[in-house]
Amino acid sequence: MAAVLVAEPIEPPLQPGARNPLTEEPAAPRADLPAHFDTAFRSPQYSHLGVREGRLAPLPRLRKNCCSSYVPLADTDRHVDPYPLLVHPDLARSRIKGILLTYPRTEVVEELQCYLHAVCRSRLWHFKDDVEFFFDVRAGLIHVRAARRIGIHDDGANRDRVADILARYAALRPVDDALEANVVTLG
Repeated sequence: MAAVLVAEPIEPPLQPGARNPLTEEPAAPRADLPAHFDTAFRSPQYSHLGVREGRLAPLPRLRKNCCSSYVPLADTDRHVDPYPLLVHPDLARSRIKGILLTYPRTEVVEELQCYLHAVCRSRLWHFKDDVEFFFDVRAGLIHVRAARRIGIHDDGANRDRVADILARYAALRPVDDALEANVVTLG
């Protein structure tokens, strides 16, 4: 008589503090892993993010898991158009922050007068994507940079997210015509 093997589902190990995607409960520390495992494989905080010399950080070379409004038009896979800044920067930042917070597994980690940084995690594997917005008053634009922290490809997740944010931001504009008087101009 042959033995019947039952395959158990293989689940990725969750980092302590992460949430189990099936139960939404905090993950327990894994006792079968060495103590240094948690810190050795955790995604580092990237110190190169933010606004430097009036620009967001450049994208990593040869990676298709990112997009930016600073990338030349010739790089069609990674270029996205900047958003027009047609209202006061504080209002634009507030609107984009509100849009970001409607996405599951997304948190705003830094908010300054001209800068917004959010981290979005993928549903299954919890890959982290950094999404940044620079509210450039001088140019009258909202520049964007979105990049996955690890890997080479993201199946267009960042590009799709940025396009959705742009569409939702554009749809909010006509709601309050009285704010059109607050168009940003430099004299």
